[in-house]
Amino acid sequence: MHLVIACLGMLVAPLQQLGASPLDRPVTLALERVSLKTALDQVARQAGVRIAYSRRVVPLDRPVSAQLEAVPVRVALDTLLQGTGAVPTLDRTGQILLTDPPGDWPALAQGSITGTVRTGAAATPLAGVNVIAVGTSFSATTDSGGRYAIAGVPVGTYHLRARSLGYTPGDTTVVVREGLETVADFRLQRSPIELNPIVAIGYGTALKHDLTGAVSSVTADQSETKAAPTITLSSGLQGKAAGVQVTSNTGLPGGGLRVRVRGTGSITANSEPLYVIDGLPAEQGTSSSDPKANPLMAIDAHEIEAINVLKDASATAIYGARGANGVVLITTRRGQVGESRVTFETSAGFQEIAKTIPVLSGPQFMLLSNEARINAAKPPLYSAAQIAAAQTYDYPSMLLRTAPQTSQALTFAGGDQRLRYLFSANYAYQQGIEIGSDFARYGGRLNLDADVSPRFRVGTSLSFTRAARNAPSVENGSLGNSANGIQAAMEFAPFQAPRDAAGGWIKTSPSTEP
Repeated sequence: MHLVIACLGMLVAPLQQLGASPLDRPVTLALERVSLKTALDQVARQAGVRIAYSRRVVPLDRPVSAQLEAVPVRVALDTLLQGTGAVPTLDRTGQILLTDPPGDWPALAQGSITGTVRTGAAATPLAGVNVIAVGTSFSATTDSGGRYAIAGVPVGTYHLRARSLGYTPGDTTVVVREGLETVADFRLQRSPIELNPIVAIGYGTALKHDLTGAVSSVTADQSETKAAPTITLSSGLQGKAAGVQVTSNTGLPGGGLRVRVRGTGSITANSEPLYVIDGLPAEQGTSSSDPKANPLMAIDAHEIEAINVLKDASATAIYGARGANGVVLITTRRGQVGESRVTFETSAGFQEIAKTIPVLSGPQFMLLSNEARINAAKPPLYSAAQIAAAQTYDYPSMLLRTAPQTSQALTFAGGDQRLRYLFSANYAYQQGIEIGSDFARYGGRLNLDADVSPRFRVGTSLSFTRAARNAPSVENGSLGNSANGIQAAMEFAPFQAPRDAAGGWIKTSPSTEP
């Protein structure tokens, strides 16, 4: 026997055909002197099966004609292959093989699979469930009584899977024996699926498919960056919400970010959006690094359930002039019905500067100072002996460090139909790569929801936060001894020791200007 596996086109057959053996599925042909290969392709498409053959066995270029109406695949193939000697057989995956006559081969042993699919404690039959032998084309759909049957299955072991929308898939393994009916029953469990997600819109909620306003939504998983733990919520918005521009003004720990929802509406006035946390308007956002002026610095990223950004005029209609620059609605996590859960999340990492700007050594600085004075027709300040004996102090490197950061969050959540609760405590600490800069935050949150009656619900959201930030003198763009921060370190004379003979800090760089 000569056999080459060649997969032809396959279409999905109607559901009422899937329970039958591939050789018994009906096909209709109206062919007039077409190649045998074209005819086999049409049979494969109509029956939704794969037909494999070898050109040495099947004369693919042979012209054939056929007028067949709703006949089984077996009959159609016998008609098309008449005179070729090829015989259609079925392998265990449901694929049709066109081979030489088997001669003394025994007929392919087959069996069947039947069963019932039910759900719930009452064992209610489920209709419309798709039962498939994984890795094959054998499948069936349950009827109104939850029953299914798959006939003409070659002998062997199969992995069955039952699937239906709204239910957890069921899996089992069966062994098909020759001439026997194998029974495989399933009991599926209901599975919650998100068909109609809810979006907060400022004055309530709405189904996402009913939403007509310009609203960007960011879920909790989207706002967190697993590879780089989020210390402040501002950085969790960067690149996550369409139409929202988030840019950084500083690299200091806990530094503020500039957020633009509806563009910049004024040159001098604040263009930051209004932040509303659990329905309560907070201060209007600022790009300040001061924790008291930036409401996002007081929220732990682990507490976020969803962030919705109102970008159109509806924000002004709800919140007045404060919403003219857009509104960011922040919803925190709340307790859910079920068993009490305790969750502890922690992360740790470090920051370091990737590349520094090279600066002059002490002797190089002296030589350059002398050259500048000579060019200005002034005598040099440093002799050759002083230059040779000069030491080098790398002030930029002395000002920078490898900075660790860490965050922890502990959450207790649970409740029943009447009362649900969530209590969380969090701690975050981040050092800056510049000595003297860091950010620390301690916080706690208590969310309670109680159903007093079917029409009356009471809820509360309590939170407290302590945020502290230390920052060195910010860059001021000045030159020489008036400069601050990194710029001052880069301009300080590298031959000057940090301390004087008495051990005091030297805060003024020697003047070398011509």
